[in-house]
Amino acid sequence: MSDPSANVFHKLCLGMDDDSDWNRRNVIGSMAELLAGDTTGELKNLQVPMWGEDIALTFILEPIVQRGVTAPNDQTKAREETPWHLIHVVLDILARQELTRQKVAKEANRALGLNSYWRAEQARGAEDAKEVLLLSDEHRNKLKSIASSKVSTLMRTRYVFISLHLRRMHIYETLRTRSAGVDELIKTYFPQEIPADPNYLYLQIVKDGDPQEMRSYLAERKLVYTLYREIDAWEDQLQKDGIGEDIMNGLAQDLEREFSYPVEFERRFPPFMDWTELVRITLGWSRSVRNMVNTLQSIFDPNDTPSDDLLPN
Repeated sequence: MSDPSANVFHKLCLGMDDDSDWNRRNVIGSMAELLAGDTTGELKNLQVPMWGEDIALTFILEPIVQRGVTAPNDQTKAREETPWHLIHVVLDILARQELTRQKVAKEANRALGLNSYWRAEQARGAEDAKEVLLLSDEHRNKLKSIASSKVSTLMRTRYVFISLHLRRMHIYETLRTRSAGVDELIKTYFPQEIPADPNYLYLQIVKDGDPQEMRSYLAERKLVYTLYREIDAWEDQLQKDGIGEDIMNGLAQDLEREFSYPVEFERRFPPFMDWTELVRITLGWSRSVRNMVNTLQSIFDPNDTPSDDLLPN
């Protein structure tokens, strides 16, 4: 019997050959299919992202940034053209990249420790240390940068910011467009209590984080529910003013005045940040993680370092 995951992975590989729209959709769809078929939780807990995930992440998000360059003053359109149904895939990939970053930093620190040990052994003339190849100054400096506590703190803080704000923006846009399923989306992204074994890795990371990260999570959750209540009160007032559900949903028109729910919503509840900028920050963070992985591999396994040529420009 053929392995479904192997079949999906084969489709991912085929999609790398060119940058056509069809191949973009194929790569994204195949990655989403692979993650959706993760019934055992093996992929959910995988600490090293598959190289295809880097490509899928870029294919999903890069067009948003490119559109922001061509139309920088139309953030509403940028959000409207975002494939929101794929944001859960983005969140999964980013969470695994964060675990990868932690692992890479740990391995870099371990390598530096071993290098210091064997350097000291060679200095005292230990026989078993004579043949040990020490790190060059260049490689040692690169590993120090990866293992730096300052860099780790910065990268972790940036990840938490990105993950929370991607979820919050997805909820905002779902509310603005009155799309179905917003209640379930809020409960999924910001549950009141994170279960012992969450279904989503980004929630597990919050649960395993420090108290400050949990406070950030709870603060974002409060903002989401505050917005939800304010929208409820606003809609109640709209109905008192004669704007019914059918008009809010765009199924009917107010004969006395022109009314567009998404337009009025955004005027009353402006987005909390520039969506294109958030996507740009996300891609930049992801590239930094990829560079760390590539640096570590280039030092210890130079023949197995993935080429950036595989990634879209």
